[in-house]
Amino acid sequence: MSILISCATRVMSLSRNLETTILAGLGGYAFEISCANFRRAAALPAIPALLALGAATPLQASTLSQVYLDFFQDYSQRTASAPTAPSSYVFSPTNYFGSGFTSETLTWPGPASTAPLSAFGSSIPEGYSTLAAFQAAFPFGTYAFNFTGSPSYSESINYAQNVFKSSVPAFTSGTFNGLQGMNPANAFTVNFNAFTPNPSASGGYIDILMYKQGQPPAIVLGSGLPTTTTSVVIPASKLLAGTQYSIEVDYVSYVQTTDGATGVLLNQDFLQDTSMTFTTASTLNTQGGSPSAPVYLFSAQPVGQVTGTISGPGSEDYYLFGWGGGAFSATASITGASAGASYLFSEGAPGVCADGGSATLNNGDSFSSTIAVANLAAGLYCIGLNANSGNDPAFALTFNTPLQAQTVPEPGGFILPSLGLGMFIVLRLAKR
Repeated sequence: MSILISCATRVMSLSRNLETTILAGLGGYAFEISCANFRRAAALPAIPALLALGAATPLQASTLSQVYLDFFQDYSQRTASAPTAPSSYVFSPTNYFGSGFTSETLTWPGPASTAPLSAFGSSIPEGYSTLAAFQAAFPFGTYAFNFTGSPSYSESINYAQNVFKSSVPAFTSGTFNGLQGMNPANAFTVNFNAFTPNPSASGGYIDILMYKQGQPPAIVLGSGLPTTTTSVVIPASKLLAGTQYSIEVDYVSYVQTTDGATGVLLNQDFLQDTSMTFTTASTLNTQGGSPSAPVYLFSAQPVGQVTGTISGPGSEDYYLFGWGGGAFSATASITGASAGASYLFSEGAPGVCADGGSATLNNGDSFSSTIAVANLAAGLYCIGLNANSGNDPAFALTFNTPLQAQTVPEPGGFILPSLGLGMFIVLRLAKR
């Protein structure tokens, strides 16, 4: 026998799509969760208590505590502007909390009439491109659940109106643009517009989820958040460098009633979700050169960080990069340095690499410092480290504003002080 908490197969909201996980096998009984619903957790026994209950008193009968009708209105944000029209409408009735059933079916006033819950998302389509097509398949009326077991349960929900909000969830333009090539080594604040649940709803909440390359499991940035929430933070080093992610903000208005005879909670969730994709900046692991011959940071993707090791007094690791103009900030950090060591961190014109800014990394600043220029003109620049220590520590140069993709500029694209175009030719040949 098992305690099964079942929910939607569709990857959309955290409240209905954590992958099936066997939490424990206590007293000969397995506890299986195919979904976590954090908003409704207060209405359910706490998971540890549920496990303890199963271990101490094996269930002998089928049970049911909650059923759901989930309605999704999906949006896709492809620019810095908020989306204006839904990309699809989706219905899913497969989320319920119960155990011990041999079959579960739903009867509704649509053309398909009756089907097992397992058919949704497979033989019965969930998604529709227009609201009219969606309502034709799943019209207003009575939706009846039938669970066969000992005992059996029959529960009905009256779907009488759509409780979506007219406002569309959206990421701010600063967030949309900032996520493109964001440096995963740094924390990033995700901002989105305000949400007020539909007045006809019992309440509402917000989920913020991310997916690596669009696939589960979800990276949870926030679940069951208050509707007043307008930002969450992606922690530093939470994401991988040079990797595509999708992020979505889910606004949920829900209607909840109770069957007075059985105590089963009857839920209708109306989820409006907006998703966008982005690719994080890459990390380059390459040794640098001298100020007179810095190594160019070739990359087809934005560059967020350069890593390597530096050893021996006079050792140098300098890099050449193109900058498009605007505020510039870079942080150098050394790990594993001896207590008496020091390192010169500098930025400037190629061939000099020190006239733009410099800092000394030592034990006093924990071998970390930042060079910032309020408005660095577009051009070609050099940045790097010079060591006076004999050991071989690791270093990281983090571009707090990631460099855009670094390709060899056109001959007339930059004026190269002291180095000239010949430097490009040497570097290009050296890389072949």
